[in-house]
Amino acid sequence: MIESFENAFQLIVAGGCLIYSAIKAISNRSRVRILLLFFYAEIFLGNLYWQLYLVFFNMSPIYSFVSGFCWSVSFAFMLLLIKNYSKRRISIKKDPALLVIPVFTAAMAVMFMQWGDYTENIVTAVIMAALILRCVVGLKTVAGKGAYAPAGKTGIYEADRSPRFLYRACLWFCTANYLSWISSTFFFENSITNPYYWFDTVITISLVFFIPALNRCDKNIKEQVI
Repeated sequence: MIESFENAFQLIVAGGCLIYSAIKAISNRSRVRILLLFFYAEIFLGNLYWQLYLVFFNMSPIYSFVSGFCWSVSFAFMLLLIKNYSKRRISIKKDPALLVIPVFTAAMAVMFMQWGDYTENIVTAVIMAALILRCVVGLKTVAGKGAYAPAGKTGIYEADRSPRFLYRACLWFCTANYLSWISSTFFFENSITNPYYWFDTVITISLVFFIPALNRCDKNIKEQVI
């Protein structure tokens, strides 16, 4: 019961975000708006399949690769969106600390392979590593310190700083996803005490934050043009 309620909540939120993004994409016709629309569409489709399975069979899907594929594609669309703002070249040689990210996602993929599909876990690990790296490098670029200091500039323009909210929302989203995946591996009770449902609720909330974060990027860029 709790699984169906929680999944329905995420489905409704994703649906609302999808409708809003569709309206903004039609009115603005910008690349980032279309990518956000596709991101929400894949999240919605993945949850719709899961919810229909719960309604008709009263159990979690046996073939979860359908939802898994949709969610993996949604991560890919978010990566493409983030790359529109975080364009700096990623160099682990200049910033060795970044190596922790692909090592972490690879380790998680190996652990999840014990229960899940090999291909899905490898693809998800690669996309998530690239997505987290882009967000971290983007935040470091905004901070403008050390290896990420802007050449020939004394400061960072506001138009360059505005994506920091988008980066933070994305990192929150990625963190919540990994916490939900880890908790679902070790906790199986279908009750409110299961941390999986709490982390999945955090994912649902994080979906909403992409909209104001992207709105802020658009607003600041327009102000710079004016």
